Amino acid sequence: MTEFSMTISAFLATYFIHSTVFIVLVLVAIKLRKVQSDLLGELLLKGAFVIGLFTAGLQTSGLVQIPQLSDYGWNLSLPQSTLATQPASQPHDQVGHGQQTPKVVQNSAQKTYLPQPSYEPEKIIESGFSWLQLLTWGWLFGALLTLILKARQFRFLKQTLHHRYPLTDAEIIDGFAQLKPKTGIKRPVALTQSDCLDSPIALSRHEIVMPEGFAENHSKEHIIAALAHELAHIKRADNLWLNFSNALQSLLFFQPLNRLITDHIYQLAEQRSDALAARWTGNPRALAETLSAVAERKHFVHSTTWVPAMTSKKSNLLSRVENLILNRNKKTASVSLFVSALVCAVVLMATPAITIENASAEGQHQRHMTEISIEDNGHKNMSITSRSDDLHFKLKTKLRGDLRFDEDETRIISFPTHSSFDLTYDDHSEKHRLRIKSGSGDPVYTYYYDGDKQPYDADAQAWFASVIPEILRKTGLDAYARVHRIHESRGADAVLDEVDLITSDHVKSLYLKHLFELTQLNDNDLSRAITQTEDISSDFEQSNTLNRLVKSQDLQGENLWLEAIEATEEIQSDFEQAKTLMYFSNHLPQTSNIHEAFFAASDNIQSDFEMRKTFAHYLKNKPDQSINLINMFAAAKRIQSDFELSQLLISAKDQMTQSPELFDAYIDLAETIQSDFEMRKTYAQLLQHNIDNANLKRMIISAENEISSDFELAGLLVEVMDQYNLDEELVDTIKDATDSIQSDFERDRVIRGLFDQS
Repeated sequence: MTEFSMTISAFLATYFIHSTVFIVLVLVAIKLRKVQSDLLGELLLKGAFVIGLFTAGLQTSGLVQIPQLSDYGWNLSLPQSTLATQPASQPHDQVGHGQQTPKVVQNSAQKTYLPQPSYEPEKIIESGFSWLQLLTWGWLFGALLTLILKARQFRFLKQTLHHRYPLTDAEIIDGFAQLKPKTGIKRPVALTQSDCLDSPIALSRHEIVMPEGFAENHSKEHIIAALAHELAHIKRADNLWLNFSNALQSLLFFQPLNRLITDHIYQLAEQRSDALAARWTGNPRALAETLSAVAERKHFVHSTTWVPAMTSKKSNLLSRVENLILNRNKKTASVSLFVSALVCAVVLMATPAITIENASAEGQHQRHMTEISIEDNGHKNMSITSRSDDLHFKLKTKLRGDLRFDEDETRIISFPTHSSFDLTYDDHSEKHRLRIKSGSGDPVYTYYYDGDKQPYDADAQAWFASVIPEILRKTGLDAYARVHRIHESRGADAVLDEVDLITSDHVKSLYLKHLFELTQLNDNDLSRAITQTEDISSDFEQSNTLNRLVKSQDLQGENLWLEAIEATEEIQSDFEQAKTLMYFSNHLPQTSNIHEAFFAASDNIQSDFEMRKTFAHYLKNKPDQSINLINMFAAAKRIQSDFELSQLLISAKDQMTQSPELFDAYIDLAETIQSDFEMRKTYAQLLQHNIDNANLKRMIISAENEISSDFELAGLLVEVMDQYNLDEELVDTIKDATDSIQSDFERDRVIRGLFDQS
């Protein structure tokens, strides 16, 4: 599913860019009157509607290699989703209130993809839905919804016209029979009528539906002109284009410009059908008069855009009538076709393409794809392909147990039965391939050098020994045992040295998490490990690594906490940074500097929802120092959503007895709410927590100044009077607030409450 998500996301993003370029250019050409209602103009409009599909497909499929300027810096890349591993014997990390632990993948039919894998006596778990998967599911849901709505429109059209019946007017039938040979249409076309229409429509390529009573209200020449127009739609197969464009707009609903270009195509189709009808009948004035006669009537069917009709709100009626009367036949300049081809070439070569790539080594172009699946019985399959400028690395394994290397990392000492290991290693000067396969007995080694089978002798063994460290760093194979070996022999600093040599985000994270579980690091090593997490480009991996560090390490020094909090600012995903900060908030020591750094780091979160969620989780720890909450309220002013801000303030209402300064900070934050409803709701919730008279007066004055709705302000004042016994000063404060209410009804409601108080 992840591979599908990455492919679909790359294609849709590239399509959006390309189609925007094409459609905007054509719309500008229409505005400048460079595109006319002729065949070339129609081709250009329809081409703008669909060409983005082909150019995006060429750039993202990889089937056709096109030299692009994007190769020199215009290329945009979407990060691959990643997976994490976790020892089966250890409990899952708690990532914050309300967060669910990811599911373990243990289905032989399910495959997951990640940049570089781990492979160890561990269970591979998903990171939940990556944003690419969410994007794909959002597109699928949106496309399905719009297709359903379109299908319902089509069904409504069919049901409404279900009771149509054959047209029997002999004069119309005779005129139609004389007209049809002029059109060149060979297939039979039926004439029916319905009481649900005011204008003729071409229901299909075999039927024209006339309004009931149309013959009685129009002359014969007008009727023949209308029929000629609908025959023109049939001749041009406009119903097929309408069906295609409706379906395509549903699938590509996220591109609003498609609707604009389709409207222009529809108008142009009407004008070209007018021209054909006028040529067949030799009476353009009759068609113009018919258009004018029926244009003001509304037709239910036109809102569906499923069938071509004589008139529609999408048609430019005045332009059509002028074209018919004045016989305007402007042509699109042939140079436009050349310009369009040039634009396509420029888009293919210069417009950014969206691709799925990993971060590559400095100065290299590298692609990496890994597939891991775990069967129900614990059997593990792995497929890794890595290409860079100087190396092609490919490994495919099917393992029915644990694969182990010796202490020196020069050979395999434990190869499971009924398993296979297939490694290809090509550095462009030499190509090596090693296949290891085992049945129920000892494994069999098969070695190839430059494509030729060779004995697995000392030279082959020496080559394999030389690449084992690179295999381990790329794949994460034997990771837990390897971290343990390095730590036992050379200490934690040596493990961190090894982490510096690893380019895979996932394997780097895996080694660090294993090290955190093995031992308590000293301050220098902890500082170095925190710095290494900042080099992890995967937000998911960095978040999980920092969480594991805080969970398993004792961060005694304030500087270490400040470094760890600062490292979260490298996380680009709002969800992942919020998840990390929430986990941190469970362990923060009570020092002002650390809490201030915590709120400063939250400034990196752009999502109002994630920021509110982070601060609400912080509140659950109930800090003893009100200065911490004052800092939180100051940071929360970055929240733009009135709803999210209101929810945060409501969750903080129980803390408002600590100090007047804290209450003032609360009110200052509440006054940034623009919605009268949300502000009234916030203050109403605050009333449920018994606040003293001074703070109550402060809140009433704030409500008077900030709530412009008479209904909301009056409702809040009534709630104050219902819940509190007011002294004379508070009564005067409410009277002052009442004077700002303009509505007599709402003011009387408050005055009645004041009377009851007295």
